[in-house]
Amino acid sequence: MPRRARSRPRRWTKTPTGNDDLDVDQAEVDAAAAEVDAGFEGNTAQDTWTADEALSDAHDYVDAYVVDDETVDAGLRKALRPRTQLRTAVDLAVRDIMLAEIAELQAA
Repeated sequence: MPRRARSRPRRWTKTPTGNDDLDVDQAEVDAAAAEVDAGFEGNTAQDTWTADEALSDAHDYVDAYVVDDETVDAGLRKALRPRTQLRTAVDLAVRDIMLAEIAELQAA
C-alpha cells in the first residue's frame, strides 16, 4: 500500500483541531528558549559552533542555562526532564537559534 503524502506539520503547537507533532505548551518552549538565548549573551563559544553538533550542543545549553540554573522557575526546570516532549521541543528550538547564529557568522 503506498504511503500517504503528509503535509508538513506546525511544530510544538496545539491547534483547535488537535495536536500537531509535539504536544507541548508553546509558551513554555518560548520561555525556556529565551533563557538559553539570554545565556548566550557574551558567550564567545559561538565561533566554534557547527551545524553538525548543534542539536547535541543545544541539549547541553538547555541543561546549563535552564535545568541546572536555580534562578530559573523550578516548575520549568522540572518540566524539562530528559525524554519528554517539552525537552525535545526546547532542544530543537535552541538548535534553531544556534543554526541561525551559525548562518549569520558564515555570511559575515
